[in-house]
Amino acid sequence: ELPAIKPITIGYIDNAGLSDRISVAAGNFFTDDAFPGPVDYILFSNIFHGWPDEVNLNLISKAYNCLCPGGKIVISELLLSDDVKSSTPSSTSMNVMMLPYAKGRQYRPKELFQRLKRAGFVDPRAKSLVDDYEIVVATKPLETI
Repeated sequence: ELPAIKPITIGYIDNAGLSDRISVAAGNFFTDDAFPGPVDYILFSNIFHGWPDEVNLNLISKAYNCLCPGGKIVISELLLSDDVKSSTPSSTSMNVMMLPYAKGRQYRPKELFQRLKRAGFVDPRAKSLVDDYEIVVATKPLETI
């Protein structure tokens, strides 16, 4: 989290009774050369849609490098469907609204899977959440080739 946001995030974690299981590091994922680690999980929530591919590929690479073997990257986003036609109105509307204002776009699960595999992650999968959101989870292999 950004340094100013870290105490807010810690407050949510404390209120949920999870402070013994979750830690938060202050930083800036744009300017920091690396993420602190090693860690078991790294979460990107509503980040990727706002930035172009080259930024997101860099974030995925930094995540891979900070994870322990067997660690997981978790990406929470409002995703388009792989076939685009069956996408939710929320995801298609958001994609159109972002066109003139943002550098990114809504992704499809298979697009994120490709990017994650390119970075070395294995077993990418998507799971639907509430309110049209999905998470994409992939694993850093236990052994690298």
